[in-house]
Amino acid sequence: MAAGTRNGSLVEVIEYNEDGTVYSRSSFENNSKKGTAEIYYPDGSLQYKGDMTTDKFRPDGQGVEYYSNGGKRYVGSFVDGAFQGHGEFYDENSNLLYMGQFENGTLDAEGKFYDNGKILYDGEHDQGIYNGKGKLYIDGKLAYDGDFVNGVPNGQGKLYDYTTDGQLIYDGEFIDAKPTGNGQTYSNSKVEINITIRNQGSNGSSGGSFNVPDGIKIVR
Repeated sequence: MAAGTRNGSLVEVIEYNEDGTVYSRSSFENNSKKGTAEIYYPDGSLQYKGDMTTDKFRPDGQGVEYYSNGGKRYVGSFVDGAFQGHGEFYDENSNLLYMGQFENGTLDAEGKFYDNGKILYDGEHDQGIYNGKGKLYIDGKLAYDGDFVNGVPNGQGKLYDYTTDGQLIYDGEFIDAKPTGNGQTYSNSKVEINITIRNQGSNGSSGGSFNVPDGIKIVR
């Protein structure tokens, strides 16, 4: 059920659930394919606020999706109801987990991962698995800068002493997160990289995996 009003060329629409509670409030210019909307959970709390298509009535453009407790879940770009383009993803306690690119609701290409408020990884990835060029941080301090394969340092890279002053320890080849010796050693420090890469969004799994649910899908 819906009720609409018109103010010049601006159309404002309120849609209701079967029990009479408000499902959404939207406004758009007459004959426009885009508008803005607020969508509510059944308990009346805000679920989404931002740009919306008027034909499919799905988030499309810039918007914010909320958890039912009022905290932000996702802030960024939507296409046809799914996370698409640049965005930020948060947990239910408003902790930032990921900031970067999304493709059809999943992590894509390049971004920054966070754990307990500290940066964990910054660089290229494949749906949340570190692949390509990137920087790995331990306790918020740079530990490794270089190549990754399937979530593990492999290839050319630099190892830093993240336990003390951050000085460069080694610059050269790595295999499975360990220096091969085919490179330049700058320190005798025994610092090693912890290859069990933990993300809050990965349910404790290792290897840099990070699973993000799809954006909200509006069904009418």
